[in-house]
Amino acid sequence: MDNASFSDRQLITLSQYARAQARMLPRLPKILQTIKHIKRIGAENRESWGLLLEENAAKFPSNVAVKSDEAVLTYREYNEAVNRCANYLLSQGLRKGDIVALFLENRPALVIVYSAIAKIGAINCMINTNLRSDSLRHCLTVNPAKAFMVGEEVIGAFLEIKSSLKLDASQKLYFVEDRRTKPLHTALSTWRTP
Repeated sequence: MDNASFSDRQLITLSQYARAQARMLPRLPKILQTIKHIKRIGAENRESWGLLLEENAAKFPSNVAVKSDEAVLTYREYNEAVNRCANYLLSQGLRKGDIVALFLENRPALVIVYSAIAKIGAINCMINTNLRSDSLRHCLTVNPAKAFMVGEEVIGAFLEIKSSLKLDASQKLYFVEDRRTKPLHTALSTWRTP
């Protein structure tokens, strides 16, 4: 066996395979039950982030939903901010299934933008704000986004690699102002392209 190649040592025998399959048999009823449950889920029974937010805003309008050093938002305020952002994004042509890269630090604006994107059915692609240069470029190109939401606090890192992204006219850039320079509602209502 010492002279066996790497691939020979990785091969399993038929008896090893059969034993592994036999160990799965006790889990088979639960697996089949889960498959049956998934097949019963229809479009009318699906929950979404947006639907849950709407329900919570109706049930608990005055309860705190978002709390940070810069803002405290009730479920009503949070849902209203999300709806404003979602309507703006829809007016800009963003649609269900579109990929949106979010490059913002952790702050209420991130939660609002994330929720707005989810509410319209677009796909959030959150980018680690500690990334720079090649790592950042890779993350922004691995799944080509239709839109990029870039926070003021990380705009320098984005601008360093922007030209190498080879963006086309269909890809939009949005600048989200920093929480320290504008109140939250103003920062969200003044979207602009950097």
